Amino acid sequence: MIARRFALYTPLDPGFVGGLRSWIGSFWTKYLALRDGTLDVYHTGTRPWAAVSRNSDDEGSGRIRYYRLRGRAIPGSAARIARVGELAECLSSADVLYVDNGYAFQDVVGLTAARRAGVAAISGHHSVIRSSWSHNIIWDFVGRRVVRHFNAVHVLNSDDEAYLQRLGAKGVHWVPIAIDIERYTPRERFGTFTILFVGRLHKQKGIDRLVSLIGRSREMLREGRVQFIVAGGGPELRLLETVRDVPGVRLVGAVSRSDCAELMGRSHALLMPSRSETFGIVAAEALASGLFVLASDVPGVRDVLRGTCGELIRTPDDPLAWVGALTRTVAMFEKRHDDFVRGSVEARSSVVGRFSFDSVASGFDNLVNDALTDHCCGRHVATAG
Repeated sequence: MIARRFALYTPLDPGFVGGLRSWIGSFWTKYLALRDGTLDVYHTGTRPWAAVSRNSDDEGSGRIRYYRLRGRAIPGSAARIARVGELAECLSSADVLYVDNGYAFQDVVGLTAARRAGVAAISGHHSVIRSSWSHNIIWDFVGRRVVRHFNAVHVLNSDDEAYLQRLGAKGVHWVPIAIDIERYTPRERFGTFTILFVGRLHKQKGIDRLVSLIGRSREMLREGRVQFIVAGGGPELRLLETVRDVPGVRLVGAVSRSDCAELMGRSHALLMPSRSETFGIVAAEALASGLFVLASDVPGVRDVLRGTCGELIRTPDDPLAWVGALTRTVAMFEKRHDDFVRGSVEARSSVVGRFSFDSVASGFDNLVNDALTDHCCGRHVATAG
């Protein structure tokens, strides 16, 4: 693949604790080194919720550079939107612009700037396409029309792929997030059956469902049959106060990727009671670590768990559904341990091929090539006309 000069536009601060920072740090750093490329990230400093995190400016070994655009405020929102002229001027040396789509009017700004600069544009969907009432109105009147004009589209799950294809979007590519197979691997397990939760402490991640399950597992906790470890920080920390002092429950706060891998490698099951996910990278990392995954049946996660030993909860608002799934998993560990070990081995093998870096990078190459081909064809048609 020819060396490319990539640009990425997002309203989010890339130092923000979340999927964007993780994707840039884990995928792009290696991808650019192997493809001899560079990435300029343009952002407006938006943080959806207050967080303290390290700056990501030191990532990428010089191949990734970060620029904060002044932008303008969006009335009634904490977000800022870039000015088209300012962004277009920044793209003068780029080959392709990747737009982190999913935020009001950012797709319009990114596409318009790319066209003004004469570069290919990819619409990337790392957040749920439909969510709040106000967001859906903007999507219905603007987003679903604009997405058809991008040169290619990147989605992280099969539901979004089918939906955007029905809308008439061009070059829709379902390319998942790569996981670090070497980092996320089985280790010596804790002596007690351990249920792990990793993620933002936010309603979207189902923190209330987690608290409910812990409350309904007090007998198993009291008997010492299980323990819960909750790793993460966020705005709903207060919900965990009711279980903070419960024996067998450990709240460890936000953890580094290395510490997360250690916890996954030593636990037995991952709980993922999310209300929505675009991909479910935590589930994929857990499977690579040999964990049984108990998760809400939502887009993205169901792609990850398809064909594995994990269990999708079809009625995630029913507390008894979570209790039943956990009880069955613990019973297998206690009474059919050979089956449990076999399932753990199968869990890892199910994701190694699908989510390895090489597999994902190949899919991303196809996405980029499609965008550039469509851009060149469109430019030639316009010139001929």
